[in-house]
Amino acid sequence: MKYIHLSQTNLDGTVLVPKIPDNFMTNLGYEDSTIPRISVAPTIDNCILGIGYNRIKDGSKKYYVHEPNDYSSIEVISNKEIIKNNLTPDARITKESWITSKCKFKCIGYIEIGNPKENYEQVFFNHKEITKQYYWNYKFIPTGN
Repeated sequence: MKYIHLSQTNLDGTVLVPKIPDNFMTNLGYEDSTIPRISVAPTIDNCILGIGYNRIKDGSKKYYVHEPNDYSSIEVISNKEIIKNNLTPDARITKESWITSKCKFKCIGYIEIGNPKENYEQVFFNHKEITKQYYWNYKFIPTGN
């Protein structure tokens, strides 16, 4: 499986250290707030779903696309495990996995995000909708590597 990580900063050659995200999902107790991690997903679309509508709408529309330099050197909590242990309510939608070890990333390109598409996914916690995660139009520009 391929692991993609989006960032507004080019992390080519950078070693990331897992951390607990500071966002509304962890702050309100919807998502695990004890496991340091680097969130990754199998596709760019899945990564965008995990970023959230407001952060994209109000922020930069350029994100760098990264993947681990060496897949054999990372420790991962799989998407299946995240779902099974109810670690985050949107895992079925984002298909995210968590890298729990330090990880060196390489930049494989960047995306320029356009307008949101009309379709979205609803995220529920305890049978109550907590957010909508939108699909976005984007253009992928690969690096010359």
